[in-house]
Amino acid sequence: VLAGGILSRWCELESVCNLGATPNFNAAYSNLDQKVTRTTDLPSLGKRPPQAPDNLFSLGAEYTVPGGVLTGFGLGAGMRYVGSRAGDSANTIEVPSYTLFDASVRYLWRNVEFQLSGTNLANKTYVAVCTCASYCNYGTVRKIIATTRLHL
Repeated sequence: VLAGGILSRWCELESVCNLGATPNFNAAYSNLDQKVTRTTDLPSLGKRPPQAPDNLFSLGAEYTVPGGVLTGFGLGAGMRYVGSRAGDSANTIEVPSYTLFDASVRYLWRNVEFQLSGTNLANKTYVAVCTCASYCNYGTVRKIIATTRLHL
């Protein structure tokens, strides 16, 4: 049985900029102001709901060579920021904010695309989630993935 309510005020902005076919830029920002307004769990009344960051921000850019000897070669890079958030319903645990950096390199040759992409390139150790004082999980370590795609 669900018994409760959350008041949420938010603002979200996004900008995408394409300068011709390439380069492409994007930025996004979200601000959430959330409070528990009704609940059967009295310690959480008036508190932030767990796992909901107040601020999220991302920034990215992508470039593909449009012509010449490097036609089909592309680069992309970006960063992601996740603000601090409550780790439990009583807000006794604060999960710290973190920023991660990602990038990719790709090449399209005829109808075959080769791509190398990486996330958390700085291999930052960060807490991704906490559900109580004794249970927290670290986020994903650096990950590099190579892919090949056939475009039909």
